[in-house]
Amino acid sequence: MVTVASYLLLLTGMYLLVDVMGYHLGLSYLIVLSLVYSGVYIAQSRFVFKVKFTQKRAFRYLITLFFFWGANNLLFNLLTLLFSIHYLLAILINILGFGLLRFLIQKKFVFEN
Repeated sequence: MVTVASYLLLLTGMYLLVDVMGYHLGLSYLIVLSLVYSGVYIAQSRFVFKVKFTQKRAFRYLITLFFFWGANNLLFNLLTLLFSIHYLLAILINILGFGLLRFLIQKKFVFEN
């Protein structure tokens, strides 16, 4: 449920910033993705994996955060700028490409006991 909610927030946030408020596409994705990833850590640690905050988990999360944040931004920009794919479709492609992988890595690497 956390994953679905985060993707809905990502899509909604992007729509609001880009189409409603007229912000730049690339900057909007950086902002919204960063906010969503921050919220995902808190929600997953409390509700999905039910673990307590530790510095070790936070550090591991930061490692995965930087990797997936960079990969998401790179693929998003390639899809929208190089291939001229609509930004909402590019987000859906990112979700399909990275969603399950991110969850599994966080389950095995970040939140394991």
